[in-house]
Amino acid sequence: MNKEQRVLNVINKKPVDYLPSQIVFADKTRVKGLVSEMGFNTMEEFDDYLENHLDFSYPLEDWAMYYRNDDELMREAEARGFCRVDWDNKVVYNGWGEGYARYIDGFWNCYSPLSTKSEKNKIKKFMPEN
Repeated sequence: MNKEQRVLNVINKKPVDYLPSQIVFADKTRVKGLVSEMGFNTMEEFDDYLENHLDFSYPLEDWAMYYRNDDELMREAEARGFCRVDWDNKVVYNGWGEGYARYIDGFWNCYSPLSTKSEKNKIKKFMPEN
């Protein structure tokens, strides 16, 4: 049974030899380094090694969150109007105005457009340093 058939069988409530699985990393830019460090030539080889069953593609609206540490992709998304990057403060803002800290592991929502001015200052004060 191949990966595609396994996923389709689960969706259609049919038997499978084992459950489909997926390992993803919050910071997409770090995966590139991991792939290289582990000796794989491509992301596809790495996915096969992990036995990943799904292939995620993110719309431009989501690049600010998922690709926030990739300078080249952030420049492209910003040029196309899908985010705003505060290069000096290492924050990228998505289309809703939410700010995500850049160059850290995991997700750090460091700015909400719904917060008060004093809350914004507190959030900025407690942002991790890198």
